[in-house]
Amino acid sequence: SFLVGDMGLAATNAALMPKLGYDARKDLKPVTDLFYTGFYVVVRPEKFTSVKEVLAAAHKAPGVLNYGSASAGSGQRLSMELLKAQAKASITYVPYRGNAPALLALMSGEIDVISIGLPPMRAQLEEGRLKAVAVTSLHRSTVMPDVPTLEEAAGLKGYEAETWVGLFAAPDLADKVVSKVQGDIAKVMQLDDVKAFMRANDYQAGGQATAVFARRIEADRDKYARLIKAAGITAE
Repeated sequence: SFLVGDMGLAATNAALMPKLGYDARKDLKPVTDLFYTGFYVVVRPEKFTSVKEVLAAAHKAPGVLNYGSASAGSGQRLSMELLKAQAKASITYVPYRGNAPALLALMSGEIDVISIGLPPMRAQLEEGRLKAVAVTSLHRSTVMPDVPTLEEAAGLKGYEAETWVGLFAAPDLADKVVSKVQGDIAKVMQLDDVKAFMRANDYQAGGQATAVFARRIEADRDKYARLIKAAGITAE
């Protein structure tokens, strides 16, 4: 049997929820990634025009600026907490029940900044009501090539915070079956309509070798476990 799961399921939930009812390392056998994507650091253009301005304000008045996120343990929140940790900046977290309320809060001035994927806020960007000042991926997006990375925009060397979705199998599934499925998915990722879908949503197509995907899971598990512990983050 197979399961489609995200970064939370396979990598970060264990650190966020001590009483988690499964062991991702034992219960989930990686097959391949399906897609991955970064977030954008987004502000109101009348208040900030760059990440450096956001961080300067945060350093000048620690804890006064605030940011919103859809859930306590979301990739969006973790990307902001990683930004805070690397920049040594104090920005207060405000929880919201979904991307839409967080976006509304940003536009109304209730919060100062958010980290969010492109699809929910594309219209606001095009209308000039919001401004993306950085992307949380290690490299610029091909869809938004004018938006700098956080290493470029704020000098945060090696900063990377993405989320991903992948395919997992039951732990006893034969390796040869896993290999066959991974190969088939890699071929599907080359189809024109799949490429179009990925680009429309600002996703990077997956289909990588199982070993490559497994290494990514472990790297994210270790990175975010350290961040979650240091910042005292829970999923509550």
